[in-house]
Amino acid sequence: MRLHVEPAGGAQFASDSAMLGSLPDGAIDAFLEQVGPDAETSLLMAELRQLGGALARPHEGGGVLSHLDAEFVSFAGAIATTPEIGAQGHADAVRLTGALAPYANGRQ
Repeated sequence: MRLHVEPAGGAQFASDSAMLGSLPDGAIDAFLEQVGPDAETSLLMAELRQLGGALARPHEGGGVLSHLDAEFVSFAGAIATTPEIGAQGHADAVRLTGALAPYANGRQ
């Protein structure tokens, strides 16, 4: 079964992520400054996913990561068809993560 019509062999991708302790208005503003309609970026995707619920509750036998101690996760990525394009995509993803750093909990 294939998901999202992804190529069978995968694709070169550059990305970065951060777990966020909260998502106040300042975090949303920082996100939109980096990837909103007026932003210049090579990122193919940038997302904020809500965590919590069962993901936030420690589970016995869960191993080294028994739960996710964050309210949100940020993920950004770009297609890396050449080394130069990949470097730019990674730089743009890291720039987004940096903009969200004041709200991050130090985990990825």
